[in-house]
Order: sequence, then C-alpha cells, then structure tokens
Amino acid sequence: MLNRNFEGWHEAYFRKILTATESITVSILSDVDPAALLCAAHRNPTLKISDFITGAEPAFKITIRNSPNFYLVRAYPWLVPAGELANPLAWTVTFSRYGIPIRIEAASIAITQPMVTWVKETGQPYTRITKNLVGGPAGPLA
Repeated sequence: MLNRNFEGWHEAYFRKILTATESITVSILSDVDPAALLCAAHRNPTLKISDFITGAEPAFKITIRNSPNFYLVRAYPWLVPAGELANPLAWTVTFSRYGIPIRIEAASIAITQPMVTWVKETGQPYTRITKNLVGGPAGPLA
C-alpha cells in the first residue's frame, strides 16, 4: 500500500537482502502495528490481513476529489464498503494512526483540493497521533 512500484523499488535496492516472501511481509507490515497483528492472528488463526486492516481504529479522515487516477480504489477494492457509489464526486479515506488507509467511502461534496475532514480527538497534537500526516494542535478542526 506504500508504492505502486514496490517490486521495481525492491529489485533496485533490496533484492540481495530480502527474499520475495520477506519483501511482501515488509511491504504489508511497514505501517501496521506488528504486536497487535500477531496477537490478533494468535486469537484467530484464520485472520486475513484485509480484515485486520479494515478493523483498525480510525485516527483521521481526508476527503479528496474523485479522479480516474485514484489508485487506492482500484488497487484495494476491499477498502470500499459494498453498496458505495462507483463514481462519486469525492472519496473520504479513513486512516489508522499508522497512516494506513482502512476504509474508503463515497462523498457527495464538491471539493477542489484534499481536506482533512476528521481527526480523532485525543488531547495530543495531531502530528503525534497521525504520524506527522496531519498538522495542527489538539482541538476541533477549523
């Protein structure tokens, strides 16, 4: 979920270091809490990584204008709940605190640039709880 060309990047920089299986594991787990994943897999040996990801706690949401080039919807259709519009005006992407997209929902607002539409209130600066992806002090969004 980090890079559309992970295989090319891996081939150029890490082929000698990691095996193909290890590289897939690294790419999937790079922003997932590994302890939580291992505990969940221990509790449920049939757990799918997609179920673990979509079950993560939401930390923030960003709404972006729909585009034919919006890669996440095409690459990870399981992030879009069944019954969502196929071609909405915009998409609202929900992220975990690790910056992983965990849900993509159709939005019916017309926007021209991405906008943060929600951040989980924790009393801490947003940069701390969003891996520096959302800036600003704690408190309501302006």
